[in-house]
Amino acid sequence: MTKREVAQELQVSPRTVTRLKLPHTRVGGQNRYRMSDVEAALAEHGEASATRLAPESRSIHADASRKGKAVEHLIAALCVLGSDGELNAWTSLVDDEGVDLVLQRRNRAQTLSLQVKSRLTTAKGIAVRQQFQSQVRSATLRPRDDLYILFVVADPSTLDLGPIWLVPSYEFVEKAPVGSNNKHRFSASAKAGTSDRWAGYLVEKTQLASHLLTALEAKVS
Repeated sequence: MTKREVAQELQVSPRTVTRLKLPHTRVGGQNRYRMSDVEAALAEHGEASATRLAPESRSIHADASRKGKAVEHLIAALCVLGSDGELNAWTSLVDDEGVDLVLQRRNRAQTLSLQVKSRLTTAKGIAVRQQFQSQVRSATLRPRDDLYILFVVADPSTLDLGPIWLVPSYEFVEKAPVGSNNKHRFSASAKAGTSDRWAGYLVEKTQLASHLLTALEAKVS
């Protein structure tokens, strides 16, 4: 996403996006933003709107960007190791199409795409309310059989992952209709033993690779 597109999403000026030093990458001499990194940066500060973020002496660019990418790499490693090397994983440079990871089974042509939404255990919503909240932009979400949305909580002190929700994109848009802000809202309890509307999509960390392999096999059949 461009700076102007991020500003429109956050309903702030492009100058505010610059001031906030949101995580970005340089592509073709321009700043490009991943909305997942932007949302993670805002969530880390416990704010719902960029306009309420107070300027800080420490740039949140490197902090949020590194953490977001680190979680994606943890997920990728979990898939490869948990499948005993049957799965391979690639990360994307930008998420204009809403894809963060692409998975492929060894010696097979079929792939699965994952859009990863992560929150740290130190984030206010998780630490205080034990509630995972995230929004998925309808502009970049194109539901299809090979696209899943993966919501995950990561503990930076132990490098542990969980809870994890693995939601097929078609089912996600049905359960979370787009709102007036052109986003799909995900809000799930992170408490153990929860029985909310998203509980059926909870996946144990040790079973994630198995679930993804099953999804890949379903594509073959």
